[in-house]
Amino acid sequence: MNGSCFFHKSLWYSLVLAATLCWPLSSALAQGTGMYFSVFGGGTYLQDSEIDNSGGSEFTFDTGWNVGGAIGQDYGNFRAELELAYRENDFDTLEIPGFGSFPATAGENIWSLSYMLNLYWDFENQSPITPYVGAGIGGATMEISDDFGFEEDDTVFAYKGAAGILWNLTPNLDLLVNYSYFATSDPEFSGVEAEYATHNVSGGIRFMF
Repeated sequence: MNGSCFFHKSLWYSLVLAATLCWPLSSALAQGTGMYFSVFGGGTYLQDSEIDNSGGSEFTFDTGWNVGGAIGQDYGNFRAELELAYRENDFDTLEIPGFGSFPATAGENIWSLSYMLNLYWDFENQSPITPYVGAGIGGATMEISDDFGFEEDDTVFAYKGAAGILWNLTPNLDLLVNYSYFATSDPEFSGVEAEYATHNVSGGIRFMF
């Protein structure tokens, strides 16, 4: 995918997500508790990826990392936000049935840059700790590369489910601990499709405006 196509797809996803988020705000803003900004980072476990039409061959990956941020509106129990997140994992092996395991090419890795609309439900209570659950949809631009200069990317549909806790420190500041399952439709590289599904654990802070 060339840079122009990537830019236009990214812009389209961003505009659609922003419109979807902002449309309901006008009628409910008066009941809200305010806008917030959050940042987070942590570890990413990328599940083994089966290669399409390969007789069961699959890639395995090392544990990777993630970092991101979000801006949203808190309505009390309900929250809506736009999130931008980056995840990266190194390839470990290629498993071919009947032939065994083969180590990955030097420096070969896969990363994803996701842009999501997330909706959360907070289980508010009398304690400073608030559990929550949520889900999101959006898009992700993904790229594989190695130390020999090979690079190829694809932009695909993405979705997630999440759960975690907010620990209120001050009226304007929360610590957060979050688990999320993030996956996409199968990206295609050099005409070959493969699976992409991750488990992510992260920590961060949330600041209320």
